Amino acid sequence: MDKKKLIAILIILFSNSLNAMEGDITDTYTLGWMLNPFDAKAAALCNAVATFKGYPQSIYWNPAGLAYIDKYFVSFNYSSLLFETNSNSFILAIPAGKKSAFAFNYKGMGFGQIEETRMPSGNNPSETGNSFSPKEFAIGAYFAKTLDENFSFGAGINWVVTDLDGDLSSMADSVFLFDIGVLWNLKNNINAGVSFMNIGGSIKHQSIYEKPPIAYRAGIDWTFSPLEIMSLTLVLNSEFLQPAKTLDFIFGTEVKLLENYFLRFGYNFYNGYWRNFETLEEGFEKEYKLGFGVGTMQKIGPVLVGLDYAFNPGNTLSSSQRVSVNIAY
Repeated sequence: MDKKKLIAILIILFSNSLNAMEGDITDTYTLGWMLNPFDAKAAALCNAVATFKGYPQSIYWNPAGLAYIDKYFVSFNYSSLLFETNSNSFILAIPAGKKSAFAFNYKGMGFGQIEETRMPSGNNPSETGNSFSPKEFAIGAYFAKTLDENFSFGAGINWVVTDLDGDLSSMADSVFLFDIGVLWNLKNNINAGVSFMNIGGSIKHQSIYEKPPIAYRAGIDWTFSPLEIMSLTLVLNSEFLQPAKTLDFIFGTEVKLLENYFLRFGYNFYNGYWRNFETLEEGFEKEYKLGFGVGTMQKIGPVLVGLDYAFNPGNTLSSSQRVSVNIAY
């Protein structure tokens, strides 16, 4: 497949996805956690990662970046979020010949243990003594390949399951979602990338069909070395979400020191869509997010071990922390 055909496919996917939104089944959407930064690097940069490559977590940002891994990777990611909510993921990435790779992943969201209540005739809820642990998860596979020295593409499919009962009895509440992306090396140390994530059908919650959020990402980065012991990567990204109708503008920077140590910062300025379902009023409210992080990659014998940490201070909700471990051989 040449580059012109691939770009045409991306344009068609984008236009079809927008057309599909014209006939919304419901004004709400589900599976919002699929857009969370599962790894610490993305969280520290506030998701300004559409152009990063050579990491197994590229499958969460832009699958085309997977094409540049040259080692076997195992990646573990854990996030501590609001109250008892947490997310975790696992990735196995396998290089396949010259500048191509496969990856297999699991990612999930747990919502803690919830006490079951009932509503008697007096409308005063009371606990039943039972509890349940709802969760949602996705299992997926990806492939990425370079078409020439300056251009790569990647694609993947995820089977996403919503288990609101916590006992896998609602396995029918599932959907297949597709991700696709491309990367260009524009000029030596300048890269550009575009990705479309979570393209697919709707998922059924009881009798209601809801759409997952589709993310359209685009970004550009520039890497340079102001000092011999340091390189600096500046990233500008934009992200448009449907049907959430939010538009994000993201700035991120990563400082690499002595080839093994990393400092990261991200700033996300976005227009958050809101709607009052009683008055039917709607509009956009300007908000922002911050991210901070550190990381290191060390060689231990024949193995490379990477450890990343991110902290995102909360605005109206609690702060979140993420830890990622990468092992490469």
